Amino acid sequence: MSPTIGSIKREAKVIKARDGFGHCQALEIAARKAGFNTYAAAKAALQGSRPGQERK
Repeated sequence: MSPTIGSIKREAKVIKARDGFGHCQALEIAARKAGFNTYAAAKAALQGSRPGQERK
């Protein structure tokens, strides 16, 4: 299954709770686990990948 921003954020919450990392660091770790270099790269690549999910 392809990663989504939502799935990366959910994984980051798990990492944060389990390992005690800060929010931003957990997002970076989750993004790397999903195959991206950074969370920003994941967000850029996945932005608009699901119709109706764009930020206003």
